[in-house]
Amino acid sequence: MIVSRFCSLLHQGGFTYLKGECAEITYWYRTYEDSVFYFHVCDFSNGVFISENDLQESLQKVRNEFYAKGYRNIEKLSVVFAYDITAAKHLFAYDMAHWFIELEEKRLIIYEAQPDDFMGCKQSVERFLENEKMLKTTVKKAGIRSFSVINTIIVILNVLIFIITEVRGDTLDAYYMYECGGLFAPAIKEEQEFYRLFTSMFLHFGLSHLSGNMVVLLLLGDNLERALGKIKYVLLYILSGLCAGGCSLMYNLAKDSNAVCAGASGAIFGVIGALVYVVLTNKGKLEDLTGSRLLILVAYTLYTGFTSSGIDNAAHIGGLIVGFLLGIVLYRKNRKKEISA
Repeated sequence: MIVSRFCSLLHQGGFTYLKGECAEITYWYRTYEDSVFYFHVCDFSNGVFISENDLQESLQKVRNEFYAKGYRNIEKLSVVFAYDITAAKHLFAYDMAHWFIELEEKRLIIYEAQPDDFMGCKQSVERFLENEKMLKTTVKKAGIRSFSVINTIIVILNVLIFIITEVRGDTLDAYYMYECGGLFAPAIKEEQEFYRLFTSMFLHFGLSHLSGNMVVLLLLGDNLERALGKIKYVLLYILSGLCAGGCSLMYNLAKDSNAVCAGASGAIFGVIGALVYVVLTNKGKLEDLTGSRLLILVAYTLYTGFTSSGIDNAAHIGGLIVGFLLGIVLYRKNRKKEISA
């Protein structure tokens, strides 16, 4: 992240790290005789701002620590990383010793009443931001995106489970898939085997079923993981899959069906549903994903499901709706795209 790279720059410049009161704040200081000069680094890149009281208390505490160590001249500059500069300005309305770094354009903002320089570091900061812009351009041209750990793990887990089940039997055999943990309404109703709602999410009927699901997950899941964060992404994926399985269960019970159901598509439709909400919230775009492309994908997959046999449409629709609702609950804007618009 840009903030961690900025802190590395300070460390290389001889500044010493001092932990702040919260995860969003760190201090980097350098001493000279009875003076101390420090950067107050604020990372609001996730769109979450601390309160004004917490900010003032944190600043006062670190000043007291320096006073207690015998430093009488204390000079501070806050460097505030944020997408929402308006909110940042409001938070620092009563503290003029600060610079803003607007994250969308990677630019340094210094207003008239703010320090024009601090320990001769302005040029280094501007050069650092120029390098960040070049890095962003290089990554964009190369088509490189940040590695999405959880989504990749989910894909690998699905592939490994498929390999194991395929080696041990025939994944196209419904009875074998039932024995492996496929969703089977009578077993859940009569034997209370509710674990099948979970295990069925990681089973697939043949290689084409697996590959179709995993390609979609690879293309879309990493976008959502970056938007939500790892923990929320796992929560949304699992809950969407479970609820999609529940919808499939209720449909099969209502139809008195003995079909064995399996696949990650319910959870994947949950991912798609959440992305619909996130993209709409960000005015029709998230990274390289546009609202029109996403809606076309939703329409096409639903149409394919309803016009093909052997497709668990109840799970698809249920996952889509639940994913959208969970997106409303779990997503908190970084406002990357919205603010830049």
